[in-house]
Formats: sequence, C-alpha cells, structure tokens
Amino acid sequence: MWNLPNRSACDDGIVDIFLKGRLDPYLSICGENVSLVKELPVLSAAELSPDGIEPGVTIQFIGRTSPTRAAFTIAWTELFHLPRNQDGSLMSSRLTEGGTVEDNVEGCEFACPGDAGLCIPARLVCNGVVNCPNVTDHKGPVFSDESAELCVSEHSPEINWIYVGTAVVSVLLLLCCLCVCLCRRCCRYCCDDD
Repeated sequence: MWNLPNRSACDDGIVDIFLKGRLDPYLSICGENVSLVKELPVLSAAELSPDGIEPGVTIQFIGRTSPTRAAFTIAWTELFHLPRNQDGSLMSSRLTEGGTVEDNVEGCEFACPGDAGLCIPARLVCNGVVNCPNVTDHKGPVFSDESAELCVSEHSPEINWIYVGTAVVSVLLLLCCLCVCLCRRCCRYCCDDD
C-alpha cells in the first residue's frame, strides 16, 4: 500500500525500489505517478532473489524538500501460491500461517480474489492495508481482504449501564419534583378558594 501526497510534480521526493542484481530502479514513485502502484505486479521469488540466496529489495527515498512534507506509507506483504492439481484447479488443502494442514476447511486462511491462487494469513484480513494485489480488477463473489462487506463489525455496541441507570434515576427525580410542584399548586389553589 502506497500513500504519497498527490501533487503534480515530484518536488517533495521520490521513492525508488531496487531489486537485487539490477542497477536501475525497478520502480520510481512520486506524487504524480502514485496511481501506477495499484497495478504493480506481484514480484516472484525468482525476481526477488535471482541467485537463490537471500531476497534483496532496496527501497530508497530521495527527498528534495523538507522531510515533513513527504509523508508516505509502505506495506510489504508476502503471498503464498496455492498448489494446483493436474487439471489446473487449486488444491483444497488448507494453508495456514503456521504451516499446518486442516482437512475440514478448503482453501487457505484467506484466498485473494482472482485465479492466481494467492493466499494471505488471516491476521492480515481487515487490518487497514490492502494486502491482496490488483483486487480492483476482480469482479466476482469473492471479496478483497479490506472490502466493506467483509470488515463490517457484527457485534452490537456495549451499553454503559451506569449512564442508563443515572438517566433513569434523573428522570424519576424530575417526575417526582414535577408531581410535588403540581400538588403544592393544587393545594394552594384549593386553599385560596375557601
């Protein structure tokens, strides 16, 4: 997830992403082209680590003005590819963050929309960051990891019984005072007539 100020020029700064073994940046982002990041393809393990050792991604920020004006957020999500059957369909084994298999539920903890077979851990669902890539292109019954339908809270708000009790007692006291005032007025009116 990238949040850069949307300005017409790159005066505030540029974020460059370098992949291991490349001299030129894989992607350069600033305020004018931040929308390109939404179509950023998923980087495979071969792209991140061409030599098979440790993945190497360097993210470099070059600021041209005051650092306080160049606010941005970077979220890195590692996705799992679900294995496929011989017919090309996704296997029904359950992939969990701990790597255990539960046979009673199909899929993974959260399967990203689309037919790429990408999977994220359940702890990343409804965390405020869109972790599944390119979810805007998918049109179907499967929700993204941050869709409103999925992240709506189903529990009712808690009632503070102290406030409810205080309000009820206050209303009862007000009614009692009103009754006393009416009774006194009636008594005075009756006494004045005699």
